Amino acid sequence: MALSSQFVTNMIPPLPANIIISQSTTVSTVVSMTGTSPVSLIVPEGLQGTTISFQKSYDGITFYDVRDSQTNGDVTVTIDGSAAAYDLDARYFIGAPYLRVIMQTAQIANQTLYIGVWSL
Repeated sequence: MALSSQFVTNMIPPLPANIIISQSTTVSTVVSMTGTSPVSLIVPEGLQGTTISFQKSYDGITFYDVRDSQTNGDVTVTIDGSAAAYDLDARYFIGAPYLRVIMQTAQIANQTLYIGVWSL
C-alpha cells in the first residue's frame, strides 16, 4: 500500500532556524517559532562560554527566561567549545511563538547557531 502524499509531506520536518549572536554580545537574534517547537540546538566550534539559556516571548518584544517549573532553575545547555548537536525538551517551548538564546559570555566573533524545529 502506497503512502498518501499528505502523509509523506507531514513527515518532513521544517528546516532549522538560524540564530545569530553578534560579536561582543550575549543575546541572539529573535527567531519566530510559530507553528513549530524547538527540538534540537546545533552549535559551532569555538562558541565562547559553557552555558546557553533561553528566553521566550508571546509578542516578540517582552522576553521571559525559560525555567523548569519543578526546580525553578533556568533551562540550560552545557557546551564545551566543540561543534555539537543537543536535544531540547520541546515541552519548555510549546506555545511561545518567539525564542532567543542567551550566552553567559560575550562572543569574540559573530556566531550562527541552528535550532532544529518540529511542526506542531
